[in-house]
Amino acid sequence: MTPLVLLLLDACRWDYIDPETTPFLWKQAETGRHYRRVIPSPGFCERTEMLTGMSPAESGFFTAIGHNPEQSPYSGLKPLLSVLHGLEKLSTSALWRKVLRRILRQSMRRKGHGFGPYYIPLRLLDKFCLTEDYYDHRDPRAFAVPSLLSLVAEDGFRTHYDSFTALGMFNTKSDEERLDLAVKAAVCPTTKLFLVYHSAPDAFGHELGPDHAGMKTALARVDDQIRRFHEDFLARRPDARFMIVGDHGMSQVHERVDAGAEVVRIANELGLRVGKDFFFFLDSTMLRVWFETPDARSKLAPAIFESHVLASRGRVLTSQLAESLHVPVADRTYGDLIWWADRGVLVWPDFFHSPDAHISGMHGYDPSHADSHGTCIAFGPGISARQVETLELRGVFEVARELLIDE
Repeated sequence: MTPLVLLLLDACRWDYIDPETTPFLWKQAETGRHYRRVIPSPGFCERTEMLTGMSPAESGFFTAIGHNPEQSPYSGLKPLLSVLHGLEKLSTSALWRKVLRRILRQSMRRKGHGFGPYYIPLRLLDKFCLTEDYYDHRDPRAFAVPSLLSLVAEDGFRTHYDSFTALGMFNTKSDEERLDLAVKAAVCPTTKLFLVYHSAPDAFGHELGPDHAGMKTALARVDDQIRRFHEDFLARRPDARFMIVGDHGMSQVHERVDAGAEVVRIANELGLRVGKDFFFFLDSTMLRVWFETPDARSKLAPAIFESHVLASRGRVLTSQLAESLHVPVADRTYGDLIWWADRGVLVWPDFFHSPDAHISGMHGYDPSHADSHGTCIAFGPGISARQVETLELRGVFEVARELLIDE
């Protein structure tokens, strides 16, 4: 039984790999199988693509949070959420807002729910829930088709999952701790798949931006961490194979747009009210709108199309465009109308980040742009040198399955 370590190197852009900055990864790319550019689907559910081989249209998972009041862990808490919303408005202090939301998050975790409030308006929380992370990926209900985890289980082996990530996981481990945990788990002879997550390229990419000189310093540290992890893991499982997957890239932010303020402005001019006639969700690169009344649908939708603020910085995701990009079409989970920002345009503020956060890089843009592309390097026993120009992110599933089957 040959184990496979699948290390998700979040937001490792394809052009980050070079002999000076990342010598270890560069060497493995030269001597192993290197898929230079990994092309993700639009949206924010990359792990589903990797683990199942399905596009968002096939899996139904497109953005991390969707409209599903029946499954929302905040369902039934509307009176409490209204009170908390009022308390939050009592002060303009960012600290007060953070404390209030931290208390709510901890309360939900005590009840076993990993979906925190982030910066979603509290009065709207009961409308939303997690999508790809609603179930633990080890749960048979997580995916409608076989996943890498279920295939390994069917063969009578185990998957090490505690070093991985999910929005619903109660996991506060650092990258070093996740790597160390995987090394310790390597001694288990019945574990065939090791899922490991490393956040640094994503974290530094957001903070600094991919064009910042400090990215090279951060990437050099990551490369050395992975080199040491590889050595330590092989000391316990010398027959192990490795896949390093950068699931997407990162674009430099050059402009911010307050999409929330713009849609509220339009609605006020039309005499429509947020929470009654419509509501919306702000991802970092999307404005998603749900219409609750016929008036909102007939008046607000065309006004959003015609808004200069939005039309000059992005486009509405039509059904034809969604179909061509393999994302869900006419699925109310993700919105009755979706406006999608152009590359480098950041929706700000959004519902995920603190308003005082400094964001210089973002992903989730049109994957036809090269800076949206990740990379994939497979190396170890039986993997010969091969250079492949492109691989769709969902193709990682087949590559991993091949390496798990091929002894």
